[in-house]
Amino acid sequence: MIRMTIDGRTVSSPPHTDLLSVCLDNDIFVPHLCHLPGNPIEGGACRLCFVEVTGAARPLCACTVTVAEGMEVFTNTPRVRELQKSALRLLLSAHHIDCKACAANRRCGLQDMARRLNMRLRAAPQPGLMSDNPVDHTHPAFDYLPHRCILCGKCVRICQRHQPEVQLSFAGRGFNTLITSFGSTASASVDCAECLACIRACPVGALLLKDGSLPASP
Repeated sequence: MIRMTIDGRTVSSPPHTDLLSVCLDNDIFVPHLCHLPGNPIEGGACRLCFVEVTGAARPLCACTVTVAEGMEVFTNTPRVRELQKSALRLLLSAHHIDCKACAANRRCGLQDMARRLNMRLRAAPQPGLMSDNPVDHTHPAFDYLPHRCILCGKCVRICQRHQPEVQLSFAGRGFNTLITSFGSTASASVDCAECLACIRACPVGALLLKDGSLPASP
């Protein structure tokens, strides 16, 4: 086991584990929206999980750091908190905020992160960041709402885990990146209708059932 200190507390972890998972497994809160247990993401996506690691030149995203013996980590310094808040502001600037009309209201990851970081859930939309793409109705089992999507990638990764015929992937580049179900087949949609893991994984209500609702918890 690897031993390290996080916020002055000694914890242990199996080797080759990402730092964010270690923090969360030990009830040490680090803001995050793209984390899937057992499925770390390379390079980070939401950029919320900044921490300071002694010896590192700058704060790092905890999901990209592999634990090491004797590592010393700080999760709530002023520098870290400001970076986390800046990352959340950026996500909000590209997100259509209309909580009362959203099926994910009170079940939303953005709402939870704003509450935990003591921030108001608002931001001035930035030209070029806010998606003006229409709702994508092409998949027979669910709809995709680009104006809510934060591109965390959880739906894509959990689809890869659950479905032999992957239904979701990224399309486009930069600010034009979207989630797509291009190529979905009618037979595969039956599996999707029984699975719905992608909708449950989405932290912001960007994937919805055809009636505009969220599925019940499994």
